[in-house]
Amino acid sequence: MDNFRAKLLQIDNKLLGALGQTATYTPSNCPHPSSKTTTITGIFDNLFIETQKTQGTRPTFTCKASAVTDISNGAALTVDSVDYLAREWEPDGMGLIMIIMEKV
Repeated sequence: MDNFRAKLLQIDNKLLGALGQTATYTPSNCPHPSSKTTTITGIFDNLFIETQKTQGTRPTFTCKASAVTDISNGAALTVDSVDYLAREWEPDGMGLIMIIMEKV
């Protein structure tokens, strides 16, 4: 299993290196937010979704879970000069996390 995780980590690194883009990340509830702001690399997606009565988009940012260990509701992310707030997150159990965001 350790060999599998090592290979998966190598693939994740290559994927993020090839397709990733940078975002700024600031945890929520920080007394001095600018001191905690970091640059992270991940894959941004803005999926179109449609439910019975509404249509819209679902912005997500997938990155290494180790980059956002303090993720919580309201954490701020800026991608391509657009500000978002983290609303949900889904770790994959293998080192990546998908952050579901709301545009500010």
